[in-house]
Amino acid sequence: MFSKTVNLKIHERAFVHIDGTLQKILPPGKHRLNVGFKSVRVEIFSINNLEFQHELSEHLLANPTPEITSFFVIVKLNAYQVGVRYANGTLVEVLTPNTRKMYWKGLIETKIDFFDIGQTADVPQSILPNLEKYLVSAPANVSDQFTSIALTENQVGLRSESGVLVEILAPAARKLYWKSGLDNHIEILDISDALELPAGLVKRISQTGKRAKKLDGLEGKWCVCLLEIPTQCGD
Repeated sequence: MFSKTVNLKIHERAFVHIDGTLQKILPPGKHRLNVGFKSVRVEIFSINNLEFQHELSEHLLANPTPEITSFFVIVKLNAYQVGVRYANGTLVEVLTPNTRKMYWKGLIETKIDFFDIGQTADVPQSILPNLEKYLVSAPANVSDQFTSIALTENQVGLRSESGVLVEILAPAARKLYWKSGLDNHIEILDISDALELPAGLVKRISQTGKRAKKLDGLEGKWCVCLLEIPTQCGD
């Protein structure tokens, strides 16, 4: 009977192929393989290369056994999901819809937050600062997944999803939205003059349960009470 000894360092993992079929994954340490007269091939990987790319990737993604999930973080997004990946607490990657990837577990803590962009286009404020910093140097195919809004002090924004008004953005607001199947549309209004708001627009705003009125004494500016400053809007 033939045997084979494999020594793996702390940053190494190994695939053991017997007669051409993946049989097991080895953690760090010394391993003695008793293979008899079978053909054995040991494939060693450095998990410093965090993303796993291999000819078997799709097979492993389709068949994530307990052994596979003990060694890898599995990502399988649908057409209405995005993922935000953190490495040791730092945002390092945005995963676009339909992404399928594997990351080694081990030396680097990998955490992935998943978001359903089929439900809302709104990017949570909790991740906005780190996400904006990441997008400065992100690949074009990633940055193209977002709509960025930066209003002046004389502007408000009306955001609709699939034709329904869902949000009114305050002056000087900075927001980021996923591009999704919701047909996210943002209309920017100049509120620096004293012109009357169109009746149809006032009706759309009132459908949100809020009000819009001209603010006397402040250069004719408009106050949209969805801005959560009701003391300025008055009764």
